[in-house]
Amino acid sequence: MSAKNSQHLVNLESAMRRAQQLDKERAETIAQVESLVEEAKNLRGHTKSLYGKPSIYVVDSDTAFCTSAVRLLSNAGSQVRIYSTAEEFLRDNIADAPGCILMDLHLPGGSGLELQSTLAHRGSPLPIIFISAEGNIPTVVRAMKAGAMDFLVKPVEFEILLEAVNRALAFFRRQQQQKQQLTRWQSAFQTLSHREAEVFELVTAGKMNKEIASDLGITLRTVKAHRGHVMVKMQVASLAELVRIADSLPPTASTFKPSV
Repeated sequence: MSAKNSQHLVNLESAMRRAQQLDKERAETIAQVESLVEEAKNLRGHTKSLYGKPSIYVVDSDTAFCTSAVRLLSNAGSQVRIYSTAEEFLRDNIADAPGCILMDLHLPGGSGLELQSTLAHRGSPLPIIFISAEGNIPTVVRAMKAGAMDFLVKPVEFEILLEAVNRALAFFRRQQQQKQQLTRWQSAFQTLSHREAEVFELVTAGKMNKEIASDLGITLRTVKAHRGHVMVKMQVASLAELVRIADSLPPTASTFKPSV
């Protein structure tokens, strides 16, 4: 075999090995992409199961505004429901899903402030964004003090409206997460024995183990044992976490009189 043919064969074998290596790398890349795609699908599904699709309730008799709001918010991925009066809104069965209310200040048969007061009395968790063609400072202050998330004046730029809605939805989700956390803490607290609850109260009040032992008429060793049980049952690793829970629980839930 000539030197030229021999070199050609070497080059051919090298090219084949390189092609095989490229095929292998391509297969690995495809597998990684497929894995990422599947992970993204799972994440979307998990997010949807946690929060659901946001629902925006528009309470406004302004047809032109409602039409524009539906188009904008639907394109942003929200469900939009329109009500022309407060009475119509209150008659509806509002789902306990992520959402907020866009409410005109002036409504047929009543005012937005009256509807806000009614919803607060009912314990509605939905944040309220007021939208009005007119709004004086005292009215705005009254609405905000009553818990409104925002007060926008018509005509409102839809970018500003969308930002306000996103803030309200983020607030709703934070509130729901905090509510769920509080429920978990309350459930954990109910698993404490009466003595453990007493130790919980005294520890989170800042008392030392020796003081607790004296107050409850038990040994230091027993205090330490109860304190350990409290930490395990409340699922915390530090005193700071325990104090934070105590500050979050309703006063009646964490108040125990020491046994005589």
